Amino acid sequence: MGQDIVANAANDYRYLKSGLNVPLCAYFASRIRVLGYLLGSVVYTNKLFEYRSRLAKRTFLRNGIPAAPTGNCLLVNVIVALFCVMAFSCTALLFFLRLRAIYNRNHVVVAIFFIF
Repeated sequence: MGQDIVANAANDYRYLKSGLNVPLCAYFASRIRVLGYLLGSVVYTNKLFEYRSRLAKRTFLRNGIPAAPTGNCLLVNVIVALFCVMAFSCTALLFFLRLRAIYNRNHVVVAIFFIF
């Protein structure tokens, strides 16, 4: 994901200079929320792994990366789940907007994909 952000930074800047519209807002919202989901899931996964390691009386960490001291695993889990839902929703909106652009004249196809 980091490599994708760096590789597309110039194009993203050019898109932003052209002006904001609904597809562009959905694109950036999708990217930000996917990044938030990935970072949150890494923190939650590492925290869960550290908890399981303590239960097994082991002191090693996964891949040498210590877990973030969150203090409340349930809250982190809820935040990660919210980022997941928002990321999927924004990505689905992007898919629908692309589909609508392709099948502009065929209202039946657009209606079917809007419902499902």
